[in-house]
Amino acid sequence: VVGEYKDPNGGSASTEGYVDTSGYPILKDLYSGKFLMGVACETISNFNKSSCEIGNEAKENLIKAQFDSITFGNELKPAYNMDVKNVSGDRTDTFLPFVINPSAKEMLDFAKTNGLKVRAHVLVWHSQNADEMFYEDYDTSKGLASKDVVKARMTSYIDNTIKYMYENGYADVIYAWDVVNEAVEPGTNADNLRDSLYYKTLGKDFLMYAFKQARESVNKYSAQFGGAKPGLFYNDYNEFQKEKCDAIIANLTPVKEAGYIDGIGMQAHVSDGTNISDFITAMKRYDEAFGQVQITELDVTTTGTGVNAEYYQGKFYYDLFKALLDARSEGVNLTSVTIWGLTDDNSWKAESDPLIFNKNLSRKKAFDGIVAAATGGDIGEPEYVKPDYSDIRVNFDDDTLPSVFSVRGSGTLTVQSEEVFEGKYALLDSGRTATWNGASFDVSKFAGQTIGISAWVKSDAPIVKISADIDGKWPNITTADTSSGAWVQIIGEYKIPSDLKALKLYFETEDLSDIYIDALRVKVAGKDEGFEDSENIASSRGVGHMPVLTVTDTAAKTGEQSLLVRRQEQDANVSFDVSDYIGQYITASVYVKTNDSKITLGIDGDTPVPCVTTSAGSDWTKVTATFSIPAGGVSAKLYVETDGNADMYVDDFSVRYAEFSDDVEGEKNIFGTRWGGAGKLSVVDDEDGKAVVLTDNDATYYGIVFDASAYIGNEVDVQFDAKTEDELVKLSGDIDSVWPNYLATPSAAGKYKSVGTTIRIPSDYNALKMYVETTGMADLYLDNFLIRRIPVGPEAKVTFDLSAFGLDNVTVLDRIGYRIPAETFELPEGTEITGWYKDANCTEEFDFGTDILSGDITLYATDGTALPSSAGDPKTEDPSTENPPAVNPDTENPTAGQPSTLKEYKILDGENPKYTLGSRKNIVIRSEAPIVKYKGVNFNKVKVPQMALKITEGSTIVEIDSLYLESLAAGVYEVYIEFEDGYSKTTLTIAAASENKTEEAANNAANAEKNGAVVKTGEVATPVNIIALVLVALGGALTVTAIQKKKNRE
Repeated sequence: VVGEYKDPNGGSASTEGYVDTSGYPILKDLYSGKFLMGVACETISNFNKSSCEIGNEAKENLIKAQFDSITFGNELKPAYNMDVKNVSGDRTDTFLPFVINPSAKEMLDFAKTNGLKVRAHVLVWHSQNADEMFYEDYDTSKGLASKDVVKARMTSYIDNTIKYMYENGYADVIYAWDVVNEAVEPGTNADNLRDSLYYKTLGKDFLMYAFKQARESVNKYSAQFGGAKPGLFYNDYNEFQKEKCDAIIANLTPVKEAGYIDGIGMQAHVSDGTNISDFITAMKRYDEAFGQVQITELDVTTTGTGVNAEYYQGKFYYDLFKALLDARSEGVNLTSVTIWGLTDDNSWKAESDPLIFNKNLSRKKAFDGIVAAATGGDIGEPEYVKPDYSDIRVNFDDDTLPSVFSVRGSGTLTVQSEEVFEGKYALLDSGRTATWNGASFDVSKFAGQTIGISAWVKSDAPIVKISADIDGKWPNITTADTSSGAWVQIIGEYKIPSDLKALKLYFETEDLSDIYIDALRVKVAGKDEGFEDSENIASSRGVGHMPVLTVTDTAAKTGEQSLLVRRQEQDANVSFDVSDYIGQYITASVYVKTNDSKITLGIDGDTPVPCVTTSAGSDWTKVTATFSIPAGGVSAKLYVETDGNADMYVDDFSVRYAEFSDDVEGEKNIFGTRWGGAGKLSVVDDEDGKAVVLTDNDATYYGIVFDASAYIGNEVDVQFDAKTEDELVKLSGDIDSVWPNYLATPSAAGKYKSVGTTIRIPSDYNALKMYVETTGMADLYLDNFLIRRIPVGPEAKVTFDLSAFGLDNVTVLDRIGYRIPAETFELPEGTEITGWYKDANCTEEFDFGTDILSGDITLYATDGTALPSSAGDPKTEDPSTENPPAVNPDTENPTAGQPSTLKEYKILDGENPKYTLGSRKNIVIRSEAPIVKYKGVNFNKVKVPQMALKITEGSTIVEIDSLYLESLAAGVYEVYIEFEDGYSKTTLTIAAASENKTEEAANNAANAEKNGAVVKTGEVATPVNIIALVLVALGGALTVTAIQKKKNRE
């Protein structure tokens, strides 16, 4: 485009609308003697684009003030200078002229006038290149030209370009040329070169041809016209990834050996989550192989959102430039750093704000970071933001794409209703053009945490994967076998590295198949530190004496590394940042190896609170305790110390949300009334222990209240023992004008009944109290209260059959091993649901307060008109002997009651197994039947979900997951393994957990109580009956907690 620029808004390209930049520190001065500071820019005239720099007085002034050099964003690329149309009249079949783009000349003149150097970009590139040069007669409708012809055209274009620069007085302006750009692509072919038209016509030798011609032309024209000789560079992206670094070095080493190349251009299109150590490692390799490195296109994508997004980007710029200066001091020949654009609005990645100035030229934290790296200053601290660890739960309730999702690479995300697993809609990821393209979802709010992930997927691909979008690594988190073509659950756990402030995960396959996605769940599992990442959450702790902390591979509990704490005094030890868990009830554990005799774990502060002290073993010793992190602060740390000053190794530090339980035996009472005068609350001796009782009830909506604010945004399991003479026990939320009911279950008429429910607490509450109430005004007793977060795990379909009301069925997904949360439905006017049943004949009532989900189930609603006379009576069976409820009648054991002609196969191994609740050990049974005839497994006529089973050959080996076994009550079960022509049968005994307590644990708990901490180590001085509830997610146990059950309840 030739002509005077006209602002489309009617203004002039002046300094109006921009901040005063005259007081900014000068980057080129700060880095003088280290390396040149450069910036990419463009002319307004080239694309008639007002956000460009050259032609805009204010932007020109900032460039001249801050930078040594410029790179033309587009103006010197072959597409705009290669005379394939024969405008010059000099083109022949083997001679390709250079006809300069007027905008390129404008930029060269700007640089020359203002004393700026130029990184010339680019001579040979597969993109933004005139493809006519590769075809016969320069006609793309004809075949490709011969190798000799294409080589002659390429080398003549290179020669003519360099000649123009010398002939027209720009030789001393240009200090470097990108001779070849982005030619290497690992895995594309045997040469690891991009399958471009250059490669198709010239083969791998085009690299040698291009650099040889550039060197010869520089030598020839510098001698003829005088002037400096620019450095000749190969330039590429993803250059810091090891595989690509290997391929670049392999392909360009012969060029270096021939003397035609001077260095490597590292584009450095990175994010604020890129591993800087990997980048510096690659830089050192290039320097060693080629003698010089330039950073040519630096921009830093912001991966986070919220108030600290710009801070973490600035921190990355700071850390990167500090690392560059360190590399220079170690001898790396880094000669220039070019930032790929001036202001965010004119970046090729404008949507991610990757540059160092805003649209109005105001400086960003990124600019401050570069300044601080050179001056020894800092950029401060991020603004405190209270962690939001509310669950991500995406059910695609309507046809709108949830904000957590975005496209990675190419493809289209569509919320559609044709292929759905739960509800009315699901996500379709289609049009993928590369295997790494996929639906991406943002988990940045969980940065630094260990998370559980679950979703349901369907694809024609044999495997669907979830991976982490971490530059150069892209670790796979989990996979699901989708070869059946049916919907399957993909589930896994992942520790987000400590050095990441933001992260997205994504679905992918090994082919380009479409992927259907439904029911995404992401939940915090806890916080882990195994010292395997580049950063960690440990810090030195001491009063007058400080330890030396070193990550080492000389010892490790798991993985390859641990933390070595070198000490000279007893008070020199180590602490861990747990600020994310302020106000939370947690279980913390750590492994320590030391020659001292005692190890203490406690809460740090002005007055440290020891929580547990454990005797050290001869090897690694696990130290663990359960306690509350005090509320009200903005930071919190836990400390580890010993009773001596021996060095210690520390590994596998872990924090998990603990389940909170209160058996009303302690001095602290967490319960209250809804308001003063809403009944009288007392702690009384009742049966074999204490309980809290609400009396003087003058209204049904009085209740026993507890604070659930710590669980806002989470899915929780609430359990308690209740006793009342009223008909129903209810659990509700104390929210004005709403008062949601979470549970309504029949009481046991004057006896204690153990009840509970699953509640999904919305994340938009500021605080939440819940209360237990009844439908009358009788006294209400409460005991053995428990609340815990529900981790990600196996799910089952719950179908609510509403045919009695003329309505369609509603299907939801709920967590196996827990109670089904109450659902609400829009019913015809004047009707109400009077009960739910497990069978279509409405003979076996379902109790939401007691029944546990063990697999897919259909529940049948009734309005009371079809109830048999015996229905409606509450069950009062002892849960210690009750068998699991029957589920859908269609899933009952088909072998029961069948003719005896079915063959009974022998149990070869694992006959009559016993499982102890809390043991976390899978049960294995081996049948003599051939695996090809296997059909399924049933316990007491209830089908075991296939996801709870692992079936392997030899002859048929059935492994039953402990997670499923934990969902069952203690008792004896008939086990049938079904085959096409018969069955194997045995019995399974599930026993309660064993007794196991120590005096030392009681002392630890007492000591912590004296120091003001709320502590439960799971260790009590006297023997009690323990029921261990173990929740297992894929990849390991999420939490193990012991609950003291002091009363026998119905």
